[in-house]
Amino acid sequence: MALDYSLDTKERKSEGVHGTAWEVHGGGFYHVEKFTVAPPQLPAHLHWFQWDANLTFMTGFGLLIVQYYLHAKSYLIDPAVMPLETWEAVAISIASLLAGWAIYEALCRSPLGRNVTVLGSLVFVLILAASVLYTKMFSARGAFLHVGAFVGTIMAFNVFMVIIPNQRKMVAQLVAGAVPDARYGEIGKQRSTHNNYLTLPVLVMMVSPHYPFLSAHPQSWLVVALIIVAGALIRHFINRIDAGDALGTFDWTLPVAAFALICTIWLTAPRAPARPAAR
Repeated sequence: MALDYSLDTKERKSEGVHGTAWEVHGGGFYHVEKFTVAPPQLPAHLHWFQWDANLTFMTGFGLLIVQYYLHAKSYLIDPAVMPLETWEAVAISIASLLAGWAIYEALCRSPLGRNVTVLGSLVFVLILAASVLYTKMFSARGAFLHVGAFVGTIMAFNVFMVIIPNQRKMVAQLVAGAVPDARYGEIGKQRSTHNNYLTLPVLVMMVSPHYPFLSAHPQSWLVVALIIVAGALIRHFINRIDAGDALGTFDWTLPVAAFALICTIWLTAPRAPARPAAR
């Protein structure tokens, strides 16, 4: 996102280049070019950004197996919520993660996916629905963490089920001497943008086991909603800064994000136990 927003579309460019950017980082200067679709010829060395997401998902799912599947009775199952057997809890977990991706994918590919606001609202509702369902099936800690796993699975699958395959199709078209289909790049950019806005909320949800006041709240789905709102707005603020927008055009984002965080703090603050009525 930062790379795209830093592009200068007015600088004198090579043929087919959408924008360029001069950046300073790591003690040196970089000159970046982004082609509108693809370069005229495939370069000899092409770096793929995929293993960050792949390894994050694989290690995260491995930890989910070790901590929550192998020790489901201790961490995932709460008989007071739903008396599940270990295999049932694990099956629900895996099925729900896959179902979440399938529903999200269907929404993105449907006509509704062409409207950014409508699609964003539906994904928000999807995550909230998952958080409510998890609280009806798993322990408080297991439920909140599974919301993070639910979102993280969508993000990881976006990379290795959509973004990378689409890029490989464009490379194959380029190698074959054809003009790459810009639609593949547009779809990949859509999913990349979704991942960008979900990054901060998913981080909070994945570390939630260290903060029981988040997961133990009776209305944890409301805590999830506030975290998503705050995280997405903070990310939007950063994106608009990277885009070079004047502060006055989007300065509403931080107050709203701060209000969501204050509401979260108030909701999760410890309460004194109710005193028995005097006789």
